[in-house]
Amino acid sequence: MGKVTKIPYCNSTWNPWMGCTKISAGCTNCYADAQDHRWGNDHWGPGKPRELTSEKNWRQPLLWQEEAKRTGKFHSVFCASLADVFDAEAPVGGLDRLWKLIALCPNLTWLLLTKRSNRIKESLPVGWGEKGWSNVRLGTTVENQAAADQRIPELLNVPGSDVLRFLSCEPLLEAVDLEWPKTIYPEGPPMCCDGRECGCRGMPAEPPLYWGSPRSVSWVIAGAESGDNARPMNEDWVRGLRNQCQSASIPFLYKQKLDAAGEKVALPELDGRVWAEFPKIA
Repeated sequence: MGKVTKIPYCNSTWNPWMGCTKISAGCTNCYADAQDHRWGNDHWGPGKPRELTSEKNWRQPLLWQEEAKRTGKFHSVFCASLADVFDAEAPVGGLDRLWKLIALCPNLTWLLLTKRSNRIKESLPVGWGEKGWSNVRLGTTVENQAAADQRIPELLNVPGSDVLRFLSCEPLLEAVDLEWPKTIYPEGPPMCCDGRECGCRGMPAEPPLYWGSPRSVSWVIAGAESGDNARPMNEDWVRGLRNQCQSASIPFLYKQKLDAAGEKVALPELDGRVWAEFPKIA
């Protein structure tokens, strides 16, 4: 982690603490868990201690903030590549401290990616309001259809009209339909009255539309799993996501794939071009 990263969708990575618990199929070969054990630590699993990073590390974003403010250059930070910011077992007071740091760094754009989309709404800071904080991008991992059906509506249910929402379909483990959660709406969304969801099936009055509203998905990232035990990815799955994004005029970023030798290829071509689209900078 640090100011310079090879991750193509951010300028820096930064971790408030280390440690997490695997909760879904996308976690099976977690690189952060493996790295934690290589370093001789034991921060992964229920009841295992999460460890705050050093005070020096916590000062780093403040330095980036001053540089971004001085130069006027866009600077995005992927927060918690070695943890999950909405982990219920995060260090006591850690999330509150993180929110205070984010508030002190308005010139940085913070990418908060989680598999715990069900915990976002209850974990928001005081002062978030209906608009949210414009320097925060909220994302959730969508590795398969089950994750899409559960996590996308939860992500869209978070208040924040000024907050960009994104999906990280990595590791992509199967074809995913982003349009509607099929386990909730097997035959599509119920439409009634004036064409809006009326709540007749126990759902919110507002439909969880994935596209086309201030609280819709505004960016999709996709990529293959990497590492010794990487599960295969069919590029048609990526193509399907790309096509859905094109139909909805949503930026799409194809982050990585594995070549025939099992080596990671960053920003690979798909259908004759590199797909490295980004949302507009506000």
